[in-house]
Amino acid sequence: MSAARLDFSLKDRVAIITGGAGLLGVRHAEAIAAVGGIPVLADIRRDEAEARAAEIAHASAGKALGRCWRSSSPGSDAWTSS
Repeated sequence: MSAARLDFSLKDRVAIITGGAGLLGVRHAEAIAAVGGIPVLADIRRDEAEARAAEIAHASAGKALGRCWRSSSPGSDAWTSS
């Protein structure tokens, strides 16, 4: 992947990954962080999303965020911060 890092950068770009605490979400977040992006792991499992984001931020020496997202009703999406 080192050649890709020279040719491709997401430096300081934010990418929201739904299902971010799951296996594929984590792998996508790791790839985004590896090229300088800031992955936001959005999942209904807040604790898992925050834990995976902390691991990714530590491993990449960058930023990663875990957030809880759930749809409260049809047509209405809600981020929760508490």
